[in-house]
Amino acid sequence: MLSRIKKFFTPSNNHDASDTHVNPFFLTDIEQIKPLLKSLENQTVVVSIVDANSDEVYTTKVIEVHEEHQVLVLTALSPESGNIPLLSQNKTLKLITQLNNIHSSIILEHLEPEYRYGKKLFYKVDFPKRIYYPQRRQQPRFTYSDSALIKFIGTSERTQCSASGIVINISQNGLTLLLNIPLASLRKEDLIQNCRLSLPNETVIHFDFLIRYIDSYSEQKLIIGGSMQLISENSALQTQREQQQLTEFIQQLNSLK
Repeated sequence: MLSRIKKFFTPSNNHDASDTHVNPFFLTDIEQIKPLLKSLENQTVVVSIVDANSDEVYTTKVIEVHEEHQVLVLTALSPESGNIPLLSQNKTLKLITQLNNIHSSIILEHLEPEYRYGKKLFYKVDFPKRIYYPQRRQQPRFTYSDSALIKFIGTSERTQCSASGIVINISQNGLTLLLNIPLASLRKEDLIQNCRLSLPNETVIHFDFLIRYIDSYSEQKLIIGGSMQLISENSALQTQREQQQLTEFIQQLNSLK
């Protein structure tokens, strides 16, 4: 099961409308952008279709990065249903990923369909003019190509709203989550209490979660990231045991890098 795990992925805050000339969170120098895009080659990334009325989580794989011609080639979206609105609407994708352990997002505009090997669909698109590339983190995070492996559930302290979803990436002390609730339900610095994380080995981790950043994924889904503090409904010994189980799980992910 752990062989499914891939690194490089995490969501971004929605800063795409900001002034790139004064916003240090963006890279606009093509010579800096090129190597970052090259690091995504052969990586599976999560995407959303810009301005599409869809709550689906889509993935694509960056199969070719042509630095000389400044062109990317992507596989068709999975699930396949995402290719219909992408082709019929504005052909714009938002890639939500991780570059050198930095939360990043990339807007790709004017995707063009390209058919290879008979009728197999791919997309060709020019390099983006900028990349949202805000901060470095000390601890690496790891991402799943099958993110349904890890389920999350918790309750907002402020609103008592239940929040459930899946883990996009995970580190020793933090998570990025895709939740099945609208953006208005949570705020930055909200505390989510009584959280439960179900790891692939059937271990359940109990913790509180402090939201450090938040972004809308679609009308009924949002992406949050933040830090977790392990707790236990039973005892300090149980908390210590869960901490050790989480550490071992992270070590297993680290061995797959």
